[in-house]
Amino acid sequence: MILKIIKDFFKNVKKELGGNFNIVSADDNYSDFLKAFDFVIKHEGGYVNHPSDPGGETKYGISKRAYPNLNIKNLTIDDARKIYHSDYWIPAGGEELEWPVNLVQFDCAVNCGVGTAKKFLKEVGPIALLLIERRESYYNKLISNKPNLKVFAKGWMNRINELKKFISSLP
Repeated sequence: MILKIIKDFFKNVKKELGGNFNIVSADDNYSDFLKAFDFVIKHEGGYVNHPSDPGGETKYGISKRAYPNLNIKNLTIDDARKIYHSDYWIPAGGEELEWPVNLVQFDCAVNCGVGTAKKFLKEVGPIALLLIERRESYYNKLISNKPNLKVFAKGWMNRINELKKFISSLP
C-alpha cells in the first residue's frame, strides 16, 4: 500500500514537472522487463519505413505516428528501452504481472497498443496462452477488415508462434 502511494506521488510529480524520467523500485520486476525487452527487440528490428505500415517510419518498433517529435532514424537502443519501459511495460501492467504473463502482455502492448493489451487481459485474465490466442484472433479480424495489412500477417503469426514456443519451453 505504501509503495503504491509513493509511486503515485512520483507519477504526479513527473506529470507536474513534465519530466522525462523513470522511477524504478526494487519490486518493479525490472529483470523481467529486460528479458521481455530482449524478446521484443528481436522482432521489432531496425529502421523501416514500410508504405503499408500505419505507424510510418519505425525503428526498434518505435513509430513516428506514436512519437511524432522523435527523430526515429537517430533513435538508440537505450532510448527505445526507456520508452518501452515507461510507455509500454508499466502502463500495460508488466510490473504487476508474473513472468511470463508480463512478457506476453508487454509484447502485445508493443505490437497492438497498450489499450488493446489491457482489453485482452481484462477479457481472458492473466493466462499467457489465452492472451496469445486472443491476440491471434485479433490479427485475423484485423486482416479481414483491412486487407492491406495482410503483408504483415506472416510476421505477426511467426511472432505469436515464437512466443508460444518460448512460453511452452518454460519450466
